[in-house]
Amino acid sequence: MPDSQAPGSGRETRLLRLVIVVAVAMLLVLAQFRYPAPDRATAAPVAGPIERLAARATFEELALIMSIGVGDRPHDHLIQFRLEGPASVGRFLDRLCADLPQDPHHPA
Repeated sequence: MPDSQAPGSGRETRLLRLVIVVAVAMLLVLAQFRYPAPDRATAAPVAGPIERLAARATFEELALIMSIGVGDRPHDHLIQFRLEGPASVGRFLDRLCADLPQDPHHPA
């Protein structure tokens, strides 16, 4: 019976399989560098059952805490203007904008 395979084809098949195995192994090694496994030791600890039972502050309590901490400080920096009619608003805006630097790209 004549041999259907040419001489040396078994060797080429083994080399091809070896190249494929080496390529897959290199891809797995490189994947470990690109996508390292997460470190389990640095994971955030889960809250204990007693900590989960602690009461949480309501919105009113948080608002009270903030109002005590802030106090009247913002009122010191607020200025109130009384403008009557459209003419006074226009004069106010003209005075306010007079001190602003003019943009050379957009002439008035």
